[in-house]
Amino acid sequence: MSSERLTGTVNLTTTLQYQFRKWGDAYDANSITNVRIYPTYNDAVNETNIIETITTISKIGTGLYEYDVAPISNAGIYYDKITLVPDAGEDPWTDISSFTIADTGIAPSGETRKGYAFNNPDFTSKGNWGAIIHPDELRYVYAFGNELVAPNFQTITDETLWWYIDNAVASLEKDLNVTIMKRIYRYRPAPDEDRTTELASLGTAGIDYEWTEPYDYDVRLVRQYMYIKLRKRPIISLDKALWRDPTGGNVADILSWAKINYEKGSLEFFPSAGSLASLPLSYGLGMGLLTRTSRGNQRYPDAFFLDYTVGLESVKHLKKKWPELFAVVGMLSAINLLNDYGDGRSPGLASSSVSLAGISESFSTTQSATNALFGARILNFEKQLKLFYKNNKNKYSGLLIGSL
Repeated sequence: MSSERLTGTVNLTTTLQYQFRKWGDAYDANSITNVRIYPTYNDAVNETNIIETITTISKIGTGLYEYDVAPISNAGIYYDKITLVPDAGEDPWTDISSFTIADTGIAPSGETRKGYAFNNPDFTSKGNWGAIIHPDELRYVYAFGNELVAPNFQTITDETLWWYIDNAVASLEKDLNVTIMKRIYRYRPAPDEDRTTELASLGTAGIDYEWTEPYDYDVRLVRQYMYIKLRKRPIISLDKALWRDPTGGNVADILSWAKINYEKGSLEFFPSAGSLASLPLSYGLGMGLLTRTSRGNQRYPDAFFLDYTVGLESVKHLKKKWPELFAVVGMLSAINLLNDYGDGRSPGLASSSVSLAGISESFSTTQSATNALFGARILNFEKQLKLFYKNNKNKYSGLLIGSL
């Protein structure tokens, strides 16, 4: 098989997928040795002028593999040669495919529109996190057949469409009680604590990362280990964990104690052997175990100072984990877009008639507060969303979610 796939863009990482089939059916290879990138087909055949050797290859489906090609600075057609062993004991097998690196990111078919709907996903928007729904998809799929132009020639721009999409993502995160787009949280420092130098590389607080308040100590959550439920989930990483006493003094750096429940967004802390010897017993510590019966402070505020990162690493991770959310974001965006666009296109118009030199034109609509210009399409989206929420109450980390 030698086929040209979606374009990449110069100086950006290109993600490629390879589907292995045996006797016509998708088939998991016994092993994959590597993928090598070449500038020409002859180079791939002769294994000369290797641009890159890729050994990190992810299996994302039956016989379906994904790998990232490092940024290439020159536009053109390139070739990836995969080396795999179909079954144990068989000889290695190779296959060559081509892909295009373009200056503009235009797909080989000439497709300029972005989004999964056009088989041309956007991986670079939102700080290289990617686009769940791209403005092109709102314009050409959800508003199909309608130019987003009002009678006074005002247009709905891509920036406005992004606004609808961002609001839809925020609404969905609230409804599902999950964080979709990757977010970095850092504990807010105490008045006498300066984290400026430590956090300088992250950018600006409140924009590039967000503050999170410390977590309280409650002995009721301490049995044979300490348990903390984070305010956000799912967890990507726990980056720092400090335990402080009621006076603000450091008790211990407990990052190494952490057992992370990534999906549910909770942390369990259990000390390693010998790590309790220097700790005071009054903070719920027994001989090697945390107990509920220890004397001293049973509850006090601001005990645990945590840095963590939550959400999904990128839109590609979301596509793999929760692909159904793409349609949900699209419908939520489209409902608000079509409501606003319908009002702007025909605001409150009940009837119109024009007659000029024997030429007449009339227009009427049943548009009202409950029957908008795109009312049927909006109602259909709302029904699909209601069904989605009803059928997925327990799916996301096993916790109940809101409903429309």
